[in-house]
Amino acid sequence: MSNKDVWKVAVVGCGNIGSRHLQGLAKIGHVTEVYAVDPRPQAIEVAKQRIAEVTLNNEVSFKFLSTIDDLPPAFNLVIVATAADGRKDLVESLAAERSVGALVLEKFLFQSLADYDVVDTLLSQKGIHCWVNTPRRVFAAYKNLKQKLADAGPITLIAESNKINSLTTSAIHLIDLFAYLANTDEIELDGRGLKLEQNAGRRSGYLEFSGLLIGQSARGDTFFFRGRPDIETPSKIVIASAKETTVIDEANQNIVSFDRASRCAPASESFRIPLISEVSGGIAERIIRNASSDLPTYEESARLHRACLRAFLDGIGQARNNQTYHCNVT
Repeated sequence: MSNKDVWKVAVVGCGNIGSRHLQGLAKIGHVTEVYAVDPRPQAIEVAKQRIAEVTLNNEVSFKFLSTIDDLPPAFNLVIVATAADGRKDLVESLAAERSVGALVLEKFLFQSLADYDVVDTLLSQKGIHCWVNTPRRVFAAYKNLKQKLADAGPITLIAESNKINSLTTSAIHLIDLFAYLANTDEIELDGRGLKLEQNAGRRSGYLEFSGLLIGQSARGDTFFFRGRPDIETPSKIVIASAKETTVIDEANQNIVSFDRASRCAPASESFRIPLISEVSGGIAERIIRNASSDLPTYEESARLHRACLRAFLDGIGQARNNQTYHCNVT
């Protein structure tokens, strides 16, 4: 096969999530050169170990680099799996110095409102397709639930964080799920009920909250997410509509639905949440082949991220439209 048919994919940031993306790319069904970039030798070693754990398509090869300066000049796809601080600068550098067909960005996207405006302009000017990895939209269980809720009117989503899956790291995932099921990306969020917690987060040095994050769509869908850094057990996600109430237990991978108009017993079914390593390769293939994905587009996700960031600014006592304040979440 000629060189022009070889796909080039980079994963920048080889920590826990980045190394799982690499595992998924190992199974991609096309001749592909994958470049794994991380300045930390230990992260590169973990990435190599994790790639060795999966069955490698012999058409996929891996190269390991410590800096983006050593990357080739053009890529079909770049997955940015670094922490949020510095991500805007990294995206700018990649777009300025490389030809990038598409991007997948990890979240939390950026730490200041101004960063979103910079990246908005950059992606538009460069014509780069971009998606954000909040992957519940990819999962069959949530696709099926969205179909069931299609004509059910406004929904209410209720959930709690815990010590492991903290509010700041989990909020955007649940906000994205709420937006997906409510079929909107225009949500107003209020963080005045949040309380800044000290040393409660999973990651040292990053902000964490207890208290209540609430939201609403123009249609009247409502969102309630309570931060509980004092508990360790994972909570269930409750989604209520005029037709039924659904209780999702992601830890035990079970869904129970209560029909509000019927006296029948609740319907229970099991489901499976796939790992990043199981879906990343398929996501990459679809993006490269078809320029499409079930992940939210950057435009959709950035609107949700902005709303979430404004609520976090509420929670730390900053003006919610402060464009330059860097809210230290990731």
